[in-house]
Amino acid sequence: MSEKEQTILDLEPNTKILVTCGNSHLGSNVIKYLLERNVPSKNILTTVRSEAKGQKWKEKGIEIRIADYKNPESLEKAFEGVDRIYMVSSIGDKDCPRDKQHLNVIEAAKKCKVKLVVYSGFLNCDENTNLVADDHKYTEKILEESGLNYSISRNASYLESQGELFKYLIKEENNILYNACGDSKIALLLIRELGEAGACILLKKEPKKFYELSGVPCSFSDIKNAMEKIKGKEIKMVDVSIEENCEKCKELGFGQYYAMLTKFMYTDYKNGVYGIKSNDLQELLGHPITTLEEGIKEVINAPNYFPM
Repeated sequence: MSEKEQTILDLEPNTKILVTCGNSHLGSNVIKYLLERNVPSKNILTTVRSEAKGQKWKEKGIEIRIADYKNPESLEKAFEGVDRIYMVSSIGDKDCPRDKQHLNVIEAAKKCKVKLVVYSGFLNCDENTNLVADDHKYTEKILEESGLNYSISRNASYLESQGELFKYLIKEENNILYNACGDSKIALLLIRELGEAGACILLKKEPKKFYELSGVPCSFSDIKNAMEKIKGKEIKMVDVSIEENCEKCKELGFGQYYAMLTKFMYTDYKNGVYGIKSNDLQELLGHPITTLEEGIKEVINAPNYFPM
């Protein structure tokens, strides 16, 4: 049976799969690909913050459960009768940081005797040094200590995270690409492909403990070449320091998200932490990964994913 033909029938027919944060881009794509793999909607559940926010899923026959990572009781109610969970990592806030939210989810899953938790983690988490990596390392640790059966989808950076850069460069008058990462390779993947991979992991009888979802890492030179093909015009690449790149982001009017990405992620990018090679993604999907050029086109033509 090919990956595309894989369905819930590979598990028990009545298996209940819950995807947290169903309205997030990652969560919604996991649900989308569960449905594409012929999982009956009656076997899929998702968490949302309110009835109104779950209406689109109810219309598809998917059961919604009202839950919030900050509210352990709501999570326990949401996970009742659930066999498998896809746990989308949270953003966290000052009142309830990400590590506490993740602990709430894992403890609720344990109380409800969930049979498998698939967690959306960070690529090459062991080597990551940026600030948010600590939360992912902590989550991996508490999953290991929980006694739960788990699988960690260590996800590459989203290609969409560079959307502001791509949409800047596609404009006729903008022909300089500032590079703060040297020749280092960076794993950048479309969110939909990571969502599809998540669906595939959920449907495996015995998934691996770790999947390094890196695809084909690319350098900024590769990005330059892809953009030149798309634009049909030469782009000049100028090497700068990370600090200089942050300043250029401000000068060019890039939004807060991209400035934050540059500040917190580019050191790991430059040091090759996101450049690991793995066949896990293609093996999960069962089909070729979207090329860099086609992926960039998709991001350029899509609405902005992050607030600009």
